[in-house]
Amino acid sequence: MLRLTLVAASDHAPLAAGILTTHLGLSPLDAAYRLASAPSILTEAAPVAVVQRLAALLSALGLAVRAEPATSGATAAPLLDLAVQAADGAAVHLPRLARILDLTPDTVMAGLAAPEGLVLPRTPSEVQALRHDLRRERGLRLVASNPATALYDLFLAGPMPRGLGDALQRLGLGRCGFSGALAGALDRRMAANLVARFGAAGLFAMNRDFQRFDLFLTAARGVPLAQVADFLATRSPQPRARLDPLSLALPIQVESGLARAVARQFAADYAAIGLETRLRLSLHIRCAA
Repeated sequence: MLRLTLVAASDHAPLAAGILTTHLGLSPLDAAYRLASAPSILTEAAPVAVVQRLAALLSALGLAVRAEPATSGATAAPLLDLAVQAADGAAVHLPRLARILDLTPDTVMAGLAAPEGLVLPRTPSEVQALRHDLRRERGLRLVASNPATALYDLFLAGPMPRGLGDALQRLGLGRCGFSGALAGALDRRMAANLVARFGAAGLFAMNRDFQRFDLFLTAARGVPLAQVADFLATRSPQPRARLDPLSLALPIQVESGLARAVARQFAADYAAIGLETRLRLSLHIRCAA
């Protein structure tokens, strides 16, 4: 028996629902749910021939899947979501990373460019092994999350589709003032169901554990610009010449790639010394306001 995991989806994922229904006996709704986001377990245990046939069909549609021996319910370790993220401006050795992850370079490249990074389902021991294998890759961040307890925010890359606003209102979901999300603090199943319905219109979910923020200084209240410039020289990636107090142009980026909790704390710390800031979610694609 083999387990089949969806590692990375494609634009053709909705077409695969019928394939799952035929080969695994899933209902159309259950099939759509399992294909709504990656990583996702498509089947915990199925005959080898079925999984091999299914993997070939899904791969032909551009979906990245992984087949591995199934484990019994008594000994199976809980799966974590592991996000592999490239730090801003970091050079990543794609062939080496693909070899370590046992994925194609194209799959790795597409995953690293996704809003959450390349998200892989792994057991805790597999997470530790990958941390060890990738310890010398300075340009990478590895973040593990428990999908059973994780919270997700919904973002929209495009105009509001018909029916989405009503669906969010019925569920009592509102905007997240911190991340700017269209809806915030959803559990995995609720987020996946909405993405299954409206993903074709550009709706996508981000695990809060995987979100990263850039911090911009927007104003200084009661702090001399000379002191601000000296402070920025120790924090900002901008060249020192651009931090001349006589020509200091705000906003200016002072932090990048901050985890959600760290970003919140940094914003509070800056405010305490009279520096006003704005947080921007780090995304590789443009989102609708």
